[in-house]
Amino acid sequence: MIKSYFFIGSCCLLIGNEVLAQEKPISYEFQTGFTLSTTKDKLNLSKWGVGMYSKGLIDFRITPNFSIATGLGYRYEQFDSKYGTTINTNEGYVFYESGVGNMQRHWLDVPILFKGHFKLNSDNKLEVFSGPNLSIFTGGKIKDLKTGEIYKIKPDKFSDRIDYGLSMGVGYIIKERWSMNVNYNIGLRKELPVNELSSTTRSLSLGAGYRF
Repeated sequence: MIKSYFFIGSCCLLIGNEVLAQEKPISYEFQTGFTLSTTKDKLNLSKWGVGMYSKGLIDFRITPNFSIATGLGYRYEQFDSKYGTTINTNEGYVFYESGVGNMQRHWLDVPILFKGHFKLNSDNKLEVFSGPNLSIFTGGKIKDLKTGEIYKIKPDKFSDRIDYGLSMGVGYIIKERWSMNVNYNIGLRKELPVNELSSTTRSLSLGAGYRF
């Protein structure tokens, strides 16, 4: 009888450890990679440019197929853009170009991601995620590509540094450790000055991650 209880208890312990090893209630991940960034406006004044990103996430498993993740990330973006002034006329806003500059900006990102988990086989699975994203502008500059002059970007107040939007993407998970991720961010707040030609941010991230 004692041997039977010992055998049953050992089996339960092994099964429990296997389940916990596969589906931790809380897990952590570090990601890094490249970004393609630009701003979107009616005149298409900006081109896509290559930057980089890195972020740390904490993932809370709610069910085997659903989790919520949040964390903190750093994003560096750079792209070429026409800049100048807009004047309101009887025919609407008219853009007068001053030059073409290379825009370089630094952001801190705080996402809240709702994740769906789909098992592909015994070792790999697919994640689909989306959710709101809060971004804080920490500094940047514009370099005029014709004259070489550099202009620092200095918002007048802290609220002008805030951007908010939506984040969505997919991740390919290998043995619950490594990940390959594609993430698309859409900024919803119009950049200053707010008018008919105001722009919003766009970024596409491609990267890899490690979970522990």
